[in-house]
Amino acid sequence: MRIDGNDAPVRRNRPFVEVEQEKQSPKKRKKRQKKAAKPKREGIIGRSLMIYILLGIGIFSVLALANNYHETMACRDVAIHIKNVEDNEFLDILEIKKLIGLDYGRDIIGEPMSNIELRQIEKALLTNAFIKETQVYKSVLGVVNIDVEFQEPVARLMSGNGVEMYVNSEGFKFPLSKLHTANVMLVRTELEEPVEPFDTLRNVAIENALPLLRFIYSNPFWSEEVSEVVLEESGELILYLQVGDFFVEFGQPEDIEEKFRNLFAFMKNVMKKKGWKAYKGVRVKYLGQVTGIY
Repeated sequence: MRIDGNDAPVRRNRPFVEVEQEKQSPKKRKKRQKKAAKPKREGIIGRSLMIYILLGIGIFSVLALANNYHETMACRDVAIHIKNVEDNEFLDILEIKKLIGLDYGRDIIGEPMSNIELRQIEKALLTNAFIKETQVYKSVLGVVNIDVEFQEPVARLMSGNGVEMYVNSEGFKFPLSKLHTANVMLVRTELEEPVEPFDTLRNVAIENALPLLRFIYSNPFWSEEVSEVVLEESGELILYLQVGDFFVEFGQPEDIEEKFRNLFAFMKNVMKKKGWKAYKGVRVKYLGQVTGIY
């Protein structure tokens, strides 16, 4: 209220909304204020979401352009990586290149990366029995990478039909290599096993001996001690150790770990005292019995 020159009070009308707000309780006012602030926050969230969407579109566009550039790029090089070359160098880099035709005109260097069929290269490599696994992939720098893993033999098998081959832990057979001789035990047998086709073993008795061969190969001590295994037609096994002509009548490939424990105990407690010349061999074929052979 104010007083003008005539000292008459002049009334100022207040807005109706302001009067109504005074009538409302503090709780209602706070609730109303929150409702008023909500659209503002929703606006901020909406703008943030739009920024993320635009950012995602931008990244996708950049990746698409990079991929298109990569596919039109010419192949600069072929890089071959061999996983277990130290132990089993059955093939060299030149032989691997021959498998995919890089030695007689099918040079993929210079070709667009989009024209290079990775599956075809993998299939060509897996036709070779020495190669267990392979992976072929492209790099963003225009390089075709070839990862190769060779077979890992557990034994060298000399069968009754005069042929020799390697056998891995799964029973897959593959030929000998002119480039490398694996340092594994020799298995001799009169049982016949064809070397081709290069796949799993056909002779059941040889296949039954696989657990024994795997055990010897995976055990550091016995892989050094056992030099040769003879597989008889009955399926029984005779082991020859590195020391002299000492042999072990192992019997059937059953109870393998227990038989080797008995053999180790005999070597430690008996042979160590009497010497290796005291016996020609030892018999562990009967479970629970260990007998020296004079």
